[in-house]
Amino acid sequence: MLIEETLEDPTDWPQDFVHLRQLDQQLRCPICKEYFVTAMAAAECGHTFCSLCVRRCLSQESKCPSCRAALTEGELFPNRLIDSLVRTFKSGRQQLLDTLTAKPEQTNVPVNEKCKHCQVKRENEKRKRPRVCTRSMTKADGRADLTMSDIEEITASDVEDTSKDGNDDDFVPASNGNITRYNSHSATNAVSCPNCKQPVAQTQINRHLDQCLSGKSPAGTAKTVSATTKPAKPTFMLNSQPAKFTLPRPTKLAYSLLSESKLRRTLKELGIPAKGDKHQMQARHIEWVNMYMANADSETPVSHKVLLKRLAAWEEALGRHADKIDFDTAVDHATKYADSFAELVAQAQGNRKPLQS
Repeated sequence: MLIEETLEDPTDWPQDFVHLRQLDQQLRCPICKEYFVTAMAAAECGHTFCSLCVRRCLSQESKCPSCRAALTEGELFPNRLIDSLVRTFKSGRQQLLDTLTAKPEQTNVPVNEKCKHCQVKRENEKRKRPRVCTRSMTKADGRADLTMSDIEEITASDVEDTSKDGNDDDFVPASNGNITRYNSHSATNAVSCPNCKQPVAQTQINRHLDQCLSGKSPAGTAKTVSATTKPAKPTFMLNSQPAKFTLPRPTKLAYSLLSESKLRRTLKELGIPAKGDKHQMQARHIEWVNMYMANADSETPVSHKVLLKRLAAWEEALGRHADKIDFDTAVDHATKYADSFAELVAQAQGNRKPLQS
């Protein structure tokens, strides 16, 4: 029941909007009938499919699923424009569908008998020439508009001058590219040092000259910060992140030339389950190659751990489907219906016309 409610189909659109139905249909893969996931286009015929869908088909037959033209995986290229259109369409699909299928609601607005605007509106409905609502009606109704005289009352004196704030410090650039910072109340008593050209308080100029000429750090000057000074590197080391879980890139194999033990060893090297007989391992390897390559085609590939979970889910679904099919073996079937076969052969021989000489 939940699947039926959440299932998206082109027939969800109203019948009047045929173009939206066609757009919804064209953004779906012709194989799985769902929206394109990592769209891949054929180089020759131009048909577009999901990357995983077309790779599964090409694993069975090297032909285009739509036009049956010769096609290989090397002739596929990603169609990013289709992927972008699908993302945009899906993000706004429900909102657009709700808007088109929503029924208009009629709201009854209460009418105020004392309101002048409501009276003018009712009179306009009866008159051929509408009556304009004047300013006098608005003032009488207690809602006077803002006039030019009201606007002129707002002057520049209402805006506070933030430059009067004396708490901020002044910044004076030094001659050597450094930035010197000192308080504004000492700026009026500062003099320039004849040697280093630094601003120094007038009461400290003699002591500053003695230390400045002797090569020592001058006293009475403000601390300077070099504009080109690079911050010191931290001494601590960040914890190294764990290595990303990656699996080797698989390649297609000639299964008829591989023994069961060699195929099992190959699956172990790829990091996928190696249980089952040769037929099961072959099907698992084909599906893993298709999933791996389709994930590499995607703009937002998932981790290999997610791919392994998808592979396990695919194999589990395949096993449940195989359990539901209960066919007899070829030998048991032939033994059970041997009499029916013999009767059909006798009928065919009796109906056969003799050859004319």
